[in-house]
Amino acid sequence: MWHGYIASRFYAHFADGDGAFSVSPSFQTWSFPWQERPPIQEDPAALDALESLESELLEQGWEKMRRAPGSEWYELRFRRPRRRRSVNQAAEPAPHLRAVRA
Repeated sequence: MWHGYIASRFYAHFADGDGAFSVSPSFQTWSFPWQERPPIQEDPAALDALESLESELLEQGWEKMRRAPGSEWYELRFRRPRRRRSVNQAAEPAPHLRAVRA
């Protein structure tokens, strides 16, 4: 999760990568002191943003994995399914991913 001053986003990145390759819609995290806000893990806008990112990854062929022990509620893990290749078939190049830096 990237947390800005007024809004936040969830992002997907490779385990060994620095930049994000997919981001959720932004959602408001700032409010006036007199406005009551639910905890972020109960905020409908935050939950919708996380669900949007998860849906996008699943549509792109990613598979959801089990959560890592001790991970935060928003730290989801995904993997690309491995394709079986015949011995004579060349490896397919990795799909081009748009890099997004915060």
